[in-house]
Amino acid sequence: MDLDNFTEIALNKLIVLYLLNRQETFTQKNRLVYTLLECGLMNYFTLLETIDELICDKMIISRDTSPGPLLGISKKGSNAASHFFTSIPKGIRKRINEQMLIIREKDEFDEMVIANAVETDIDVFESQLVLRERDTDLINLRILAGSRDEALRICKKFKENHEDAYKHIISYFLK
Repeated sequence: MDLDNFTEIALNKLIVLYLLNRQETFTQKNRLVYTLLECGLMNYFTLLETIDELICDKMIISRDTSPGPLLGISKKGSNAASHFFTSIPKGIRKRINEQMLIIREKDEFDEMVIANAVETDIDVFESQLVLRERDTDLINLRILAGSRDEALRICKKFKENHEDAYKHIISYFLK
């Protein structure tokens, strides 16, 4: 492997780790891919290969959910990102930061209501329900479901009726 190719691979990994390290929570894989593709830093196939390698290297944690995998940075990945982030040129870091702001503004509603059906163990399903206002979780609830279908139905109903769910929960506990 020549040095230029090695340097490009290392930079690609640092770019992915940098973006994930700037996230507060786990991120949908498709959102991470979209953000980096919009920055024009690498092509789709290189990006997917980079993500897979980082998962294999245990620098990224992947969780399977019904809308798609959630990705988060591991402690090992966070240490690498923090230690080597200055190896990423300032211009690239600036493009990533700007793109994150643009996408965050576009996805404002999607980030307010989050409902994911997750298989937490073999045949054990959980509905993860979050209602968020700005940076505060109003509801952060996990419900074990009897099946994948049940977990998906719970998520669907929460997305459609999150305001009623919030009102009922608050009124129940404030009685």
